[in-house]
Amino acid sequence: MYKDLILDESHPLEDNTTWILDCGVMQINGKSREEISDAITTSLLYYRTKAGIDQFISGMNSIAGNLWDRVTDNPKTWKPVFVDYEMSMTMAQFDELYRFRFSEEGSNKRLEEDETAYCFEIFLQNCADNHISGQGHTLADILIFITGADAIPVLGFGKDIEVTFFDKEEGVRRYPVVSTCSLTMAIPRSWSDPDTFTTYMDEAITEGNGFFKV
Repeated sequence: MYKDLILDESHPLEDNTTWILDCGVMQINGKSREEISDAITTSLLYYRTKAGIDQFISGMNSIAGNLWDRVTDNPKTWKPVFVDYEMSMTMAQFDELYRFRFSEEGSNKRLEEDETAYCFEIFLQNCADNHISGQGHTLADILIFITGADAIPVLGFGKDIEVTFFDKEEGVRRYPVVSTCSLTMAIPRSWSDPDTFTTYMDEAITEGNGFFKV
């Protein structure tokens, strides 16, 4: 660390004059080591970046009627846009992200799909509870599995996640088919037991690796 170098009395300041000048400290005669160290910190953290920051602010204020001024007036509202931080996902938020594509009302397939949809919703609720308990997959894991994203984008996904259905094959265990590009997930019909469905989905997510985020 440069502070150790400057504050250590065993290192003559003259040996580092060129480096100190490059850091923006023009005068070292008559200054204490602490003052020189503080001046270097100010130069590196403020003056060296100020031109770029001023240009950024100017650019932001040139669009949408002084956009940066709106950001500074409402920092909490804009925080998710500029700061990457972990925020737990709620069941209500996830419910807004997806929709089922069902077969025709009254058909046998629709009856099977209704049961499977119920199992899926119970599974999602379990995942929401898992965030609190710290055990098992969470809603964020499901989002990664389906979309590749570990959080809801600030401007949303642009379209709903579409959950579709396919027929089970006798003697064949097929996991959900997911397309992160089209935001679709296909799951087999005929699930009626939520616990068994939860085990099935947990296996699918674990074995799918979730872009190595899960």
